[in-house]
Amino acid sequence: MSSLPKIAGKWFRKTDIHKGIQLNPEEMDILNSIGVGQLIAEKLAEHQRALCLKRNAESQSINGGLSVSIDGQAAKTSKSPGMTQRPGGSEALARVQRMLSER
Repeated sequence: MSSLPKIAGKWFRKTDIHKGIQLNPEEMDILNSIGVGQLIAEKLAEHQRALCLKRNAESQSINGGLSVSIDGQAAKTSKSPGMTQRPGGSEALARVQRMLSER
């Protein structure tokens, strides 16, 4: 029978030696019950938003800062490539963010 302390122990042991883990359905349920799935979804949405903003900024830079708004009118925008946030929180979260950015 799995429990959160057992999953955490496996998680941190494998993290320390930079190895992956396999989770069975019961372990997945435990992690989802404490919000891990939701956290992953939120971080993925942030990552996708950042990629879109970066592409938009690069496109604006290439196109001389002009962008087309939803109503079809061109608007002058800044040529700044934007800022990206540094990974916050734990080392594991930073590692997940780096893995997502490599996709």
